[in-house]
Amino acid sequence: MPDQLFEGLKPRIYSVTELNEEMRFRLEERGEVWVRGEISNLRIPASGHTYFTLKDALSQIRVVMFRAYRSQLRFELAEGKEVLILGRTSMYTPRGEYQLIGEYLEPLGLGALALAFEELKRRLEFERLFAPERKRPLPLFPRRVGIITSRTGAVIRDMLKVLKDREIRLQIYLYPVRVQGPGAAPEIARALSEFNRLPLSLDLLILARGGGSLEDLWAFNEEEVARALAASGIPVISAVGHEVDYTISDFVADLRAPTPTAAASLLADRVTDFTDSLLDFERRAGEEIRRRIEVEKKFCEGIISGVRSPLPLIKEKCQRVDEFSERLGRAMRNLLASRREQLAGVVRVFESLSPFSVLERGYAIATREETREVVYQAGQLRTGEKVGVRFARGSARCEVLEVKTK
Repeated sequence: MPDQLFEGLKPRIYSVTELNEEMRFRLEERGEVWVRGEISNLRIPASGHTYFTLKDALSQIRVVMFRAYRSQLRFELAEGKEVLILGRTSMYTPRGEYQLIGEYLEPLGLGALALAFEELKRRLEFERLFAPERKRPLPLFPRRVGIITSRTGAVIRDMLKVLKDREIRLQIYLYPVRVQGPGAAPEIARALSEFNRLPLSLDLLILARGGGSLEDLWAFNEEEVARALAASGIPVISAVGHEVDYTISDFVADLRAPTPTAAASLLADRVTDFTDSLLDFERRAGEEIRRRIEVEKKFCEGIISGVRSPLPLIKEKCQRVDEFSERLGRAMRNLLASRREQLAGVVRVFESLSPFSVLERGYAIATREETREVVYQAGQLRTGEKVGVRFARGSARCEVLEVKTK
């Protein structure tokens, strides 16, 4: 009777697995939690998952961050780095270990994007991708320019307006890409690569985007874009953001422009400078020609004033001055005529050596049908054999009825 009375008060007896499972369930009920601490015992096996211990001065907790979450990090984890992590408390039941399953992680003090920027900048600088000696000079007079930017943004409209207002006529090739968000960096890198593979040689590339936050401009801080810029055989101007914005692309490109509009103005200035140089050369050449004419004229006048009789010599000197430009034109025309005659002679020689010229004189070429070899003598053939005969116009397939070797 007493045993029956206390039967309902007997304690439940757990197996170890049951207890661990119940504790895991209770820990996971807690939901998400933010935890700060220092990374130690960092381990990243071949599976791609990340295991480490998060500790402070008095305690520590094991952390696991699965590959899907770790792939979203924009900086590298390292021993001793202090971080802030968002995760869920749980338990690894086979060992009864209390742990934190991390879903998001960022460095303390410096934002994740800023840290990723500094880490990539430091690494590429070590590889000499920013070195001044690898920067290519911009072309003196670019004629064909490729622009990599958004098709619908204000950037391309503003750049074209600058060129139009300055009356600069260039061949502009637009490669439209996304300039922010997922997938933008691969598109930009692909645009750089494909511009370099065009059979039409471009003189200059401009990578352009308007201003924005660090997150908005992040595509231009991606390593694959930096590598594509470094690999470009065409000089590149990076015109990303506002004047105060700096991206990894700015450091790798051959030249940084503060804004896309500034890049268009720089391009217009180079064309204008080149045009001004040509006009200046034309002006100085004209002045030199006029000076030489004046010298010759004074020389003639001196002869006329100093000598009474040698009029034919004086007239000859004056004619040399008047005929100076005509002689230059005649010499050029004669040279061109000579070159044309030489080319025509070469063509006639090639035509005379052509086997088809021989066929035009009534000859034919016979070939054995089986081996396609040319028949030079009757002894190569046998009765009944098929041969092909090529005439100046057309051909025939024939059968050998009789062979005469003499």
